[in-house]
Amino acid sequence: MTRFDLPSGSEAPQLLQPCPLVPVLRVTAIIDAPTCTVAGLLREAALLTESMRRCGHSADVPQPFLTIGDHVRLRVRLLPGLRLPLVTTVTHADAAGWASRLVSGGLPELELSTILSETPAGALVLDEIRWRAPWGALGRVLDVAVARRLVLRLLAVHRSLLISRAAELAGADIVVGAAVVRDGRLLVARRSRPADLAGRWELPGGQVEPGEPEADALARECLEELAVTIIVGDQVGPDLPLGRRRLLRIYAATLPAGEPRAIEHAELRWVRATELRTLDWLPADRAVLPELSELLRSR
Repeated sequence: MTRFDLPSGSEAPQLLQPCPLVPVLRVTAIIDAPTCTVAGLLREAALLTESMRRCGHSADVPQPFLTIGDHVRLRVRLLPGLRLPLVTTVTHADAAGWASRLVSGGLPELELSTILSETPAGALVLDEIRWRAPWGALGRVLDVAVARRLVLRLLAVHRSLLISRAAELAGADIVVGAAVVRDGRLLVARRSRPADLAGRWELPGGQVEPGEPEADALARECLEELAVTIIVGDQVGPDLPLGRRRLLRIYAATLPAGEPRAIEHAELRWVRATELRTLDWLPADRAVLPELSELLRSR
């Protein structure tokens, strides 16, 4: 067992090697936050890029939040002057975890996954990384001498940032969004303001007032924005950070009667699951497109 010091609230890592060609690294920790919040933080691109930067690597992430199908370009610093280019794709992202795998680059194999579970002390986070070293015997030497140390360092830094970010969001202001579904279609709204967001699509909703239940806030916002009464259901997807001190929570909703009107938006539209990725979404709403697609398929 290999051990190193982690921030408070974390446990020591375990390095397992069932086969010398396919190392498996598993690290567990408890984070004092709900799993739905930690799941959202795992999709935050800034957390990944900052972790890589602090370890001397770099990451090019296309969106502020990662979702299934997104590609991430990595440059891993193995030694001074030697960087390993990698391209990974997100293969799984939901409220219970996240996963990606290698698409191209200098490794024959690379898989990363994070599994979340709720405990009385907070979210239990299990990270697992599998990889296969290139370059034959030389690759195996570099794997033992360099790669494992780099992976342990990166996981420690990422975990430290994750813990700090979760603490920062404790008691954050809540913004709620409504995934209103009717006849297999989702109600979407096109922003009219501010200028930098005008024309992009989002789910209707707004800010929760102090002491206001989230379901009541969402019903109030939809009445103000759409002139209809909705019935609020379960949360869809994880909490998503909006800046430093706000979280977005999206809830499934139904519309028992009436036709919504675009009172505060430029346009409203009902779309099917196949149309979701054709719209220019705000980043946080885009992050839950897989969950929205699943919601539409289940209705």
